[in-house]
Amino acid sequence: MLLSALMVLPGCATYSNFVNSLGPDRQLSDLREKLEKPYQLSSRHSPFCHIPSETYIVMPEEGRVGIVSVTFLDGSEQMLEGDYSALTLSANQKRNYVSDEEEVEGLFGDAVAALPAAPYHAKLYFLLDKDELTPESKTKAKAVFDEIIRRQAAEIAIVGHTDTAASYSYNQALSLRRAMKVREALIALGVPANIIETSGQGEYQLLIETPDNTPEPRNRRVEIDVR
Repeated sequence: MLLSALMVLPGCATYSNFVNSLGPDRQLSDLREKLEKPYQLSSRHSPFCHIPSETYIVMPEEGRVGIVSVTFLDGSEQMLEGDYSALTLSANQKRNYVSDEEEVEGLFGDAVAALPAAPYHAKLYFLLDKDELTPESKTKAKAVFDEIIRRQAAEIAIVGHTDTAASYSYNQALSLRRAMKVREALIALGVPANIIETSGQGEYQLLIETPDNTPEPRNRRVEIDVR
């Protein structure tokens, strides 16, 4: 996700035009006419005028690295990659830097507050031939469930998976049992049942490709997507 801000204060031009309107239609200087020398207008910005600027910031996203291409008026492009990667344009100057939460809040606080929460994705892993989480995933599950509850999600998709250590039909049923196990745990924590969709993919979407009849812990999982 990319956030951008354009900051322009047009008061300088308005003020200058107003001041000029107070003088005669044609500003004359006796000294200027005597000297009859050409004059030059400065190309520098007035210290009393605000220079318009634009700021682009890549917002962090769960489970992925943000990459954004910024295209300029001359057709050139610049890539911003990584959380809080930022670019500021002011006059003809470009500045790359790494932003932070404080700047984002200051520039985009109201806009960010109005955005829906970014999609959330998590994986939990299971013991061989069981619908029981591994000890590591039991510990992780608390943090995953807390995050899901905190988000007050509108839709949760839970998909169960297996390795290739049994038959296709057996693995299909086992993957669904794993998804249902996680669903039941969320419902017990107060998540509405009607927003949870469950399915089982058996061994058809392996995370790690293996031959048939191969135990693989990383394939024995559920994947949870929260929107």
